[in-house]
Amino acid sequence: MLIRANYKLWQVQKKFHDLFPFLRMEFSRGEKKYSTEPLHLNKTLTEVCKVDPEVMLIADENEKPVWLKQKFNNIFHLNIRIYKKIGGIRWKEVPETEELNLTEINKNCEKLQVKVH
Repeated sequence: MLIRANYKLWQVQKKFHDLFPFLRMEFSRGEKKYSTEPLHLNKTLTEVCKVDPEVMLIADENEKPVWLKQKFNNIFHLNIRIYKKIGGIRWKEVPETEELNLTEINKNCEKLQVKVH
């Protein structure tokens, strides 16, 4: 997954969700890990993070969530939260200690959806 600084936040979310349909990504910014400062999804990463438009992040499908979080923080100075879909409509945050990679988490969530229906 390639994320360019000129992408709007909603485009980053969509790209992530298209790759992992049972996972969701949310953004926050600030000194605190989970700041409540609202981020406008129609703004680009460049506008929100004040980074060069040429900056990009490359993420692998087999990365652990904590690695992706670190990349976003190191490159864009943004905090992200990753949620997994459980049951029909509930979302639960993926813990920092998660040992599975993004693809494995997504597949496990997909299996749970099949069992629920």
